[in-house]
Amino acid sequence: MFDDEEIKDYKFSGFMPRYESITNLFEILEQSANVSFVRKEDKKVIIIKH
Repeated sequence: MFDDEEIKDYKFSGFMPRYESITNLFEILEQSANVSFVRKEDKKVIIIKH
């Protein structure tokens, strides 16, 4: 789910250990792009552009 439709065009790639917390990945991506990730209880993630 995107807060801003422009974010759909962003591309991210990388590797992480299979059982590592996805929260760590979101924190790294937030530092490298002007976005935030909000996790919802229904396991959806909202990406917000700053």
